[in-house]
Amino acid sequence: MYKFTTATLLVVGTMASGDFLRVLNERRPPRFYGDDVIFPFKAQLGCGRCIRGGYIYCIPGAEGSDPSTWGAGATSVCCKDAASCP
Repeated sequence: MYKFTTATLLVVGTMASGDFLRVLNERRPPRFYGDDVIFPFKAQLGCGRCIRGGYIYCIPGAEGSDPSTWGAGATSVCCKDAASCP
């Protein structure tokens, strides 16, 4: 039987989280938006800018779904308000 100690779990956990953060940072580092930032409305705004601008970010699938499962031509869109959202 394997015997796991707290130190062993900490080392393994640290290695795993370090690898996760490295992969995450290689893809696209997170952006910081200040509290006083203003984003003029554009339908092409990304998720973060759309939401921080006070708009609605709409995707053609379930929340957290993979964009490759949305179907041909389906893309996310930033809506100015609920009435203008597809």
